[in-house]
Amino acid sequence: MALHQLTQSQLDEIKATLSFLRNEKIEEVNEKVQEAKSQGDLSENSEYDAAREEQAKIHAEILRLESIVNNHEIIEGDSSIIQVGSHVKVYDETYDEDMEFDIVSPSVADPMNDKLSSESPIGAALIGLKRNNKVTVETPSGQIKLRIKSISKAK
Repeated sequence: MALHQLTQSQLDEIKATLSFLRNEKIEEVNEKVQEAKSQGDLSENSEYDAAREEQAKIHAEILRLESIVNNHEIIEGDSSIIQVGSHVKVYDETYDEDMEFDIVSPSVADPMNDKLSSESPIGAALIGLKRNNKVTVETPSGQIKLRIKSISKAK
């Protein structure tokens, strides 16, 4: 199994989420299951089915996060080159706009929160580049041209 590359803060965030799921969320959902169970006939009990489905999703997420915690390596960021753990500011020459995001391991990617996977089209194209380098990236919505403005360690 490949190691998940994480910064220390990413690992801490995963451990906090795991603790919340194990200690609070699973108890909350277990109570929902018991409450729905107490309503009688389970064959037509949609509340019970929904609670069991939520319980299964939480257990799956716990297993996923445990796998990351048990199979990770901490990376130290180098602010001169883009790598997993870098915070990157780029200028998008195609759309005339500045963008910034963190390059992260695929297991913690969250594009809606500016955490791009190192295996995504943009993330993969940026890995190894330095400040002022330019790159053309083929994305699902078309080609874009980026210029690296700055690189720092992700928080």
